[in-house]
Amino acid sequence: MIAPNHGVLKMTISNTLADQIGQLDAQINVLNKQLEALKAEAKKSGLNEIVGQTFVVTIGTSIRASLDTAKLKKEQGQQWYDDHCKLAEVTTLRIKVRDEALV
Repeated sequence: MIAPNHGVLKMTISNTLADQIGQLDAQINVLNKQLEALKAEAKKSGLNEIVGQTFVVTIGTSIRASLDTAKLKKEQGQQWYDDHCKLAEVTTLRIKVRDEALV
């Protein structure tokens, strides 16, 4: 059963949507740390390509351009900057372990 409580939905079943999201997020965080460590190892190898039994990893470099927004605002002005920005609505989920769950 779901009951509204000042904009917060509380579920009375043991495996809630929030718990599923939180558990998967925690698992993904662990996997991302493992992946980043392996990527760092691959970059340090000095190889351009690493061939496995199933996957091939290609390592390359490139140049990425980005705007110095602070400098742009200073030189063109905040209004010019605002006039040339695209706005997009973004929905964000913040995931944290409840204090009660840590006991």
